[in-house]
Amino acid sequence: MTLDGKNKKPFSYINKEVMKKNFQNKDFNKTSSYHSNFSHSIFENTSLLATKFKCSEFYESTFKNCTITGTHFKKCNLQNALFEDCVIRASNFEDCKMRGASFKKCYIDLGQFKKYPYLDFSDCHAEPLTTKIFSQQLLAVVESLRSNDFIRHSMVLVIKNKKINLIALKKLVDKFGEKTLVVLLPKLPNIIKNQFYTLSYLEKMLSDLEASSNI
Repeated sequence: MTLDGKNKKPFSYINKEVMKKNFQNKDFNKTSSYHSNFSHSIFENTSLLATKFKCSEFYESTFKNCTITGTHFKKCNLQNALFEDCVIRASNFEDCKMRGASFKKCYIDLGQFKKYPYLDFSDCHAEPLTTKIFSQQLLAVVESLRSNDFIRHSMVLVIKNKKINLIALKKLVDKFGEKTLVVLLPKLPNIIKNQFYTLSYLEKMLSDLEASSNI
């Protein structure tokens, strides 16, 4: 979903108790939280882009349908945390407590967790990705989306230095198929008129387009 109104306000917590909170459709991008307690909280349809959560507690917290990119969880307590249907890439989980943490239906770079061999991964996609697994037609369509300022600034699908978030693209391909994406993706610039930050928002837009078309 889009992150309008009050949701545009950055969320930063320093030495705060924020347990059992429901952060839904929030924008944590480039915020900094230190020594705060988020235990038993729920982060849903929330963007964590270049977010700093150093030395914070996330015991038994849930991250559902979140976009987690370049996030720092350094020295955090993520014991018994659940990551479900998330896209997780280029993030820092250094010196974390992660006993009992689980990942379900996530698209993920396993290199981030090489120090934690005991983690539970269920129905996750964790294979290294290259552009070679996608058709040139699809890649060209994705590149064309940079013409839309909201899509480009979100850095959800197209990222800096003329690169594509291949993990996010793989998630879309698995859900919709390449042929459908080639037809539907070019329609996004005409209907996205607000800033957004999560892949779940693009999935919702594509699902609506698919339902209203004859594909």
